[in-house]
Formats: sequence, C-alpha cells, structure tokens
Amino acid sequence: MMRAPKLKAVVLAALLSLGALQAHALIYDPFVDGAAIKPVDELEERLWDEAETMRAQFVRGKPSPAVETMQRIVRGVVMKNWPDLAPKLKVFVIDNADVLAFSSANGDIFLSTGMLMRLDSEDELQVILARELAHVTHRHAVRSVYFARMAAGAKTVFELATDAADLASTVSGVAGVADLAKVGVQMFKVSPEMLLSTGKSMLQDQINKLKENLADSLLRSVSSTGFSAVVKSSLFGYSESLESEADEYAMGYIEDKFGSSDLYRQVMQRLLDEAMLDEKKFSAFYASGERLYSRLKRVSAFDEGKAARLEARRASAATALAATSPAAVPQPPVAVPSVAVAAAPAAPEAKAPVTPVVQLAPDAVVLDAAPMVAAVVVDDVPAGEGSTAAQPTAQPVVANAEPPTASAAVIKTAALGVKQDSPLQYSTALQPLALPVLEVELESGRLGRLSYNIERKREATQLPEQVKELLAEGYASMADPAKVAKGEALAKEILAAKPDDARMLKLMGLMALKRGQAAQAKELLSKAREHVLTDDERGFLDQYIRQADKKLSAL
Repeated sequence: MMRAPKLKAVVLAALLSLGALQAHALIYDPFVDGAAIKPVDELEERLWDEAETMRAQFVRGKPSPAVETMQRIVRGVVMKNWPDLAPKLKVFVIDNADVLAFSSANGDIFLSTGMLMRLDSEDELQVILARELAHVTHRHAVRSVYFARMAAGAKTVFELATDAADLASTVSGVAGVADLAKVGVQMFKVSPEMLLSTGKSMLQDQINKLKENLADSLLRSVSSTGFSAVVKSSLFGYSESLESEADEYAMGYIEDKFGSSDLYRQVMQRLLDEAMLDEKKFSAFYASGERLYSRLKRVSAFDEGKAARLEARRASAATALAATSPAAVPQPPVAVPSVAVAAAPAAPEAKAPVTPVVQLAPDAVVLDAAPMVAAVVVDDVPAGEGSTAAQPTAQPVVANAEPPTASAAVIKTAALGVKQDSPLQYSTALQPLALPVLEVELESGRLGRLSYNIERKREATQLPEQVKELLAEGYASMADPAKVAKGEALAKEILAAKPDDARMLKLMGLMALKRGQAAQAKELLSKAREHVLTDDERGFLDQYIRQADKKLSAL
C-alpha cells in the first residue's frame, strides 16, 4: 500500500527538478542588439565552434560567378535592412536545388539557389531572412541543445526516482539493519554504512553524474556526425515554440516595414502550393506542407491582433510626444538679436534649415551631411555643344545669397554608375541560377515542383528560353495522359521554331517509340543524333535507334 504514494512523491521531486532546469534555461534570453551576439558559456561556445566546422560542409571552394553575384546581393539586403546585426552575420548562397534556408548559432545563414528561385524580389527575400535572423538572435540553437540536455536529465531522474521508490517499498517491509544492508548491496552495490548515513547524497551524486554523462554524450554526438543535430533542427525545423518565435519576429518586421503581413503570407502560400504538388515529399522545413500550413495559420492569428498592435503604437507615440512637448521639457529663452548683435554676433543665431536651390531628379539620393558643409550636386550634363555624351559635374549649392550651409549632399546615382533599382538587380542575378535548379528538379523526378515553378507568374524575373524544353520533358514524363499530350504539343511548338533542336527531337523520338511508331521514332532519333555534341549522347541515342530497328524488322 505504501509503494504508490512513495513513487508519486519521488517522481514529483523529479518533475520539480526539471522545472528548475527549465527556469535556468531562461538565461538564454534573445540578444538585445548586434554587439551582444556572442557565446556566454561553455555550451554556447561549443556550439559556435561546431558551427565553424559545419560551415565547411556547405561552403566548399569558390562559388560560381552566378552564385557569387547573388551572394553579394543577399548580403547587401542584410546590410541595408539590418545594419546593426549585419557585422555579426555571415550569409552564404549554396548551389542546391532544394528549398533550403537555415542558420547556425554563430550567425551563419545559408540560402540555397532553390530557395532563391521561389522568391521574386528583395522584399520577399526579407521574409526568409527575417525568420533566420530570429533563429540567431533568439539563440534557438543553444536553447534546443539545452532543452535536449534537460530531457536527458529528466529521463535519468525519473528512472532513478522509480528505482528509489522500489527501494523504499522494499525497505518498508523489511525489519532489521541486516536485511536493510542486504537490499542496499543488491540494488546500489554500497555498504550498509553508506546506505544508512549518506544514501541521500549518494543518490543525488549518481543522478548528477548520469545527467552530465548524458549531456556530454549528446554534445559529442553533435560534434562527431559532421551534420550536427543543431543544423538538423534548423534545416528540418525547431520545436513549434521556437518556430513560433521566429514567425512572430518575421511577421512583425514585415508588418512594420510594409504595413501588413501580406508579403509573409504570400511567400508561405507559394511554398505550400508547391510542396503540395511535389511527388517526392521532402521533410525540410520550407518544403514540408504540414509546417507551411502551420505558418499560414499563425499569420492569420497574427493579423487578428493588428488592431491592438496599432493602438499600442499610437499610445506609445502619444507618450513619447508628451514627454518631449514644451510643457514637459523646459525650453531655453530665445533672444531677439539687435542690429548691433547682427553686425557682430556674440553667438551664432539659430537659422531655419536652408533648402538647396536645385530641382532633384526622381532617382536622386539625399544623404545627411555635417552642418556647415556645402551641398554638392552631381548630375549629367552635355560634354559639349551638339554632343549627346554626358559626364559628371559638381557645383556648390547657394541658397538665398547665404553662405553654402545646405544640410545635405545630393548625389545623382546614374552619374556614378550605381544601379538604384535593387529588385532589378535581384531578378537579373537570378536568371543564370534558374536553369541549373530546374534541371535538377527534372532529373530528380520532381515534376510537380518543376511545372509549378516554371509556369507560375513572376514579378520581374524572366526565365531563360530553355525552360520550355524542361517543361516539355516534365509533362511528357508524367502519368497523366493530358499532361503527356501537353508536353508533346510544347515540344512540337519548340521544333517549329527550331527544327534542329536535338533535345526536342530526342523527346519526340522517344515518345514515338513508346507508342510503337518505330519508323517515326528512328527518323527523329537519327536526326537528333546529327545534332548532339558528345559521344555519350550519341551512344544513348544509338541504343534507342537499335530498338526501333528491331521493331521494324519484326514487322
């Protein structure tokens, strides 16, 4: 009768110890700013060291020129939108067709070319970057490992508590020290004296040692795999509570910048639509339909609280305005200068800001400058009479016959060769990455993703002309007869414009061979053979030409 109550009491003690560990985990609060991003204890230092090692798993050698260009653009987006955090972050674009974005404890952020193919602009890129930044600044990696250690420790405490309860139950029915000593030696391999005098502290020591051993084993496992548990968590998704934090940060950032969370919803909906069409389900976070559906539910809940957030901002702004109003902040008296003072002023007289007497072009950039620095206008002017060439020129701005005290420098970026249209830069850099990504999707049999990614409407990026061939092959490889017919029609359309296109000739020949049209297949495959470039391709076609010959000889 006594066993159950004692077991309950000891297990309760174990759960309370777990609660204490959870409270300790609160020391891993989010970093308050960029300067605070650094490891604070041995566990976090080990994870940062592991992240340095892990980087080599994804960044191997010098990236291709196209990947390197995109990497510079992505880093520029981080610098422009998170200038405080940017010095502590390292952003890498990896040449991988899967839809991947993940981060490490030390501020490494990885984006795949496959992910970038799903994002149409720098604005959409900020959605994904914001989530990964949240994982870094909220220290999700170290918190995940810490909670894993707690789970390992809690399991040990529970098992030992159960054993202790069994011991208590056994001892309760035993009379005499000799029997008690026998039980102690049998269950814990200790002397009677240890059991009677220091049993409690001995049990606690054993618990502590086992917990530390489990924790060390976990970290050794992290360091020995080459593909650490931390990166796996980032790649395949953290716990829902941590993912929720990342969502809240990203949605709040997007709402603050663009006025609503629509952009966040748009990106997640696109990724979900594609994931639902994928024939080969992939569990990575941004290709998981279940995870993406959770994101969309979360953004709906976030939108419901928009009115309350706006009201809180209004109240905060009103408080800040009241704190800086004349009634709240005493203002120094303003002296009215006399004529004598104007001639020889004892102190500079306050003046209203002087507006430069220039007409600013629409693409001009206004930069703050130090007081008493003359504004400079750099613009395009004709090089000479009758000439259409242009060259940069500079001139001081003088306003209302005053000294040149304009408060800004105005630079026309076109004259300096700077492209201010960053979305165009992004879409232009994306073009050479598209074909390799789509080729991999075709080769891996991800035909639903392939067709969706090619045919969906894009804001700015124009895909290379060759993607039509990939789409034709993709449709021709599907099981749906209607899609097969669509692929064949697209192949004929391409051949009408380019009769010697070897890829489409091969596709049409293989489709004819599959239908049993041996003569047509041989003609198309033989013509394709004339235009292929490598011996491997010719050897491949020769195999199917022989198959067509066999069918013809059998007729």
